[in-house]
Amino acid sequence: MKRIIIVTGFALAVLIALGGITVSAQQVARVKNVNKHKGFVYIDEGKDVGFVMGATVCIYSFSGEKIACGRVRETMESHHAMIMVNKEKSHHIKDGMEAMLVVEKKE
Repeated sequence: MKRIIIVTGFALAVLIALGGITVSAQQVARVKNVNKHKGFVYIDEGKDVGFVMGATVCIYSFSGEKIACGRVRETMESHHAMIMVNKEKSHHIKDGMEAMLVVEKKE
């Protein structure tokens, strides 16, 4: 649990530093499955926690490095969402990695 908090804090700091983007309370999910041929990433959270159609989600490695970002293309009420990412980058995504919802507010 301590590692998750450290990785989440690091990822949040990187997002703020890189884009001039204000990021509010993050929703975090875990990768359940990856279809590498189509670039689909399935996560364990759904609409009820904020993973709605069109929302931007970034996938982070176990060390906290951003691998890919994509938009939610399919979502269910409570149990999963599907994110479309770059097919080449999807080959680096593994089950159990962190998927973080990005909430952007332009300054």
